[in-house]
Amino acid sequence: KSQGRPGLGSNEALVENYHSTTLSSGLEIIAQPMAGVQSAALAFFVGSGASYESWEVAGLSHLTEGTMFRGTEQRSSREITDQLDLLGASHSSNTGLEVTLFSGMLLGDRLQDALEIFVDVLRYASFPSDELEAVRGLQLQEIGQRNDQPAQLVMDRARQMYFAGHPFANDVLGTPESVQGLSREQVTAGWQAHYQPNNTLLAVAGKFEWSRLVGHLEKLSAGWDKGESRPSRSEPAVNPTVTVQHSEVAQENLCFTFPGVRYGDDSYYAAALASTVLGGGMNSRLFMEAREKRGFAYSV
Repeated sequence: KSQGRPGLGSNEALVENYHSTTLSSGLEIIAQPMAGVQSAALAFFVGSGASYESWEVAGLSHLTEGTMFRGTEQRSSREITDQLDLLGASHSSNTGLEVTLFSGMLLGDRLQDALEIFVDVLRYASFPSDELEAVRGLQLQEIGQRNDQPAQLVMDRARQMYFAGHPFANDVLGTPESVQGLSREQVTAGWQAHYQPNNTLLAVAGKFEWSRLVGHLEKLSAGWDKGESRPSRSEPAVNPTVTVQHSEVAQENLCFTFPGVRYGDDSYYAAALASTVLGGGMNSRLFMEAREKRGFAYSV
């Protein structure tokens, strides 16, 4: 039994039905075998995101993530897509403030083949210039589309005001000016700095054999430069304020931001329940009262 977070107290631990270990490369794995299923899901969490950027390079992590499946030293963009399709694997990636996620789902007996492709993408991304420009264009479109989605825009603006002066106020998409100014050299430098085993966690759930999974990943990550340990982050100060942004739209969007409960706190699940009661689901009491009963809002 491990004490605290699996994989940190010892090299290998079993907590209930969760396995965890840290490979010689520094890559941490947490996995849960699931009886009675034929599929498996995988997710690589990389310590890279908007909160590690300066405003001058805002959007760098997202541009990097978006280009990584567009070619490696061994595979072209088309080969990556075709090989994942042949495995029947669905895959996606997205960038957040602190973590960039690469995930996939497929039949469990094809998991090892999929992991080989994912590790290739993480270790050997080549960032072809033409593909980088194509992804840059898509990111600029995302920025423009967000400006047409006030419900999303108000959430982003509220976070930026609330955490003003802290990296948590950074913008995942960036600005048109910052994204247009990013060079291929900046993208590769950011990738080399963050995409390292010591800064990566792999989660697996479904049909797989733990010992085979670990052995396969030891081979795939052999010789991978460990890199620096995961950086610690300062606790953000909050900035209570009221901000109004006028836009030529038919609806008004309101966002209220409050401090939350730390993960692991004794009140965490009570807070999660309160969030459900006040949340955006159709069973939320606030949703029912504001929309269904009184017709005040389209959504909550």
